[in-house]
This record gives sequence, structure tokens and C-alpha cells, in this order.
Amino acid sequence: MAGIYVHIPYCRKACTYCDFHFLTSRGSQGAMVAAIAREAALRSDFFGAQPAPLDTLYFGGGTPSVLSPAELASLMEALRRHYSFHPEAEVTLEANPDDLSPAYLAALRKAGVNRLSVGIQSFRPEDLAALNRSHTAAQARDCLPAARAAGFEAVSLDLIFGLPGLDRQAWADNLGQALALAPTHISVYALTVEARTALAHQVEKGQVLLPEDEAFEAQY
Repeated sequence: MAGIYVHIPYCRKACTYCDFHFLTSRGSQGAMVAAIAREAALRSDFFGAQPAPLDTLYFGGGTPSVLSPAELASLMEALRRHYSFHPEAEVTLEANPDDLSPAYLAALRKAGVNRLSVGIQSFRPEDLAALNRSHTAAQARDCLPAARAAGFEAVSLDLIFGLPGLDRQAWADNLGQALALAPTHISVYALTVEARTALAHQVEKGQVLLPEDEAFEAQY
């Protein structure tokens, strides 16, 4: 199985825990999209002279759902021009719930995206605020039904456990809400305090108290 990963390094906000490469200043976004299209041409022989059709295309980030429909369509066109994809190739876009309006979802489908990986992280407003997430709890609940209405059959949801103030019952409620939405996949991550992040700074200053090991283990 062969595929392509495309990194979109832009975000609307900086989540407190994130240590990935990202930018919240998006003035260079258009130039970056054009550069990726040029790189696709430069690497057109990466898989050999007569490669088998590719099985996967994954847009990660950052937050790829900050791409406009026109930007995404131009990237898809460039990639299809220079690479051969299997007719049933899985094309995934990482997205935030607040970007997934009906119009945007329709544009994604038109561009050829057939799978979403949605960064919900929590359904609790207090968790979302503490993590500096850009979406609301209502948007977290509404995005999967909206995606289904737009024709998406494959949707993955991300959740984080071990959050400050998140007890075992609250975590169970988060899991229950995620399961009730019946996604095709759920990715669960433990909160990790990475060096030089806003969260690390908050923990060092005593502004944020992490769960005790026993509570962390119970949620796991």
C-alpha cells in the first residue's frame, strides 16, 4: 500500500498542548498551497516510472480544514495530474468541527475527500476553553450528523483523556457522546505535556493542575 501525506501547517488558534509545526498567521497560506502543487510536479517520479495506483491521500496539520474550497480543489487537481490514484483511494482531511459547515462539507465531497478525521478532543465547554480549542461543544456534537448528511460514510473522531478537571465520570460521558454519534473510528490520546508549549508553561507556573496518576490510569 502506498500513499501521500500533505502537511498543511496553519491553524486558526494555538491549542495549549500542541507541539506540532503550525502557524496561526496565515498570510503565506496561498503561497504554501502553490508551493505544494509545485513540489507535486517535482516529485512526480518519486514512486517510479510506472507505479501502481496510490491507495491513500492524507491531509494533516496543522488544520487542513482552514483551506478554502478553491485551495483544496487546486491541490487535488495538482496531485491527480502528477500521480495515479486507485479509483477507491481513501482521501482523508483532518478537520476542526467549527469548519464543517454544510457548504464546506459539500465542497470537500466535490473535491474528492471521502474520509474526515475530526479533532473533537472533548464535548465539555470547560475542556475546550482550557485547551484553547476553536470550536464549541455544540459544534462538536453537530459535525458528524452534518458530515453524514453531506455523504461522508467514514468519519474518525479524536478525544483526549487525562485533562485537568476531567474526572472518571466526565470522561465516561465524553466517550458515551462519541459512541452515540457512531463514528467509523475513534482515536483516544492521553494528554501529554510537551516542552515549550503553553500547557507546559501553565503547569510550571502552577496555573494548571494535572490529574493524579490514579485518575489518569482509571480513565485509561
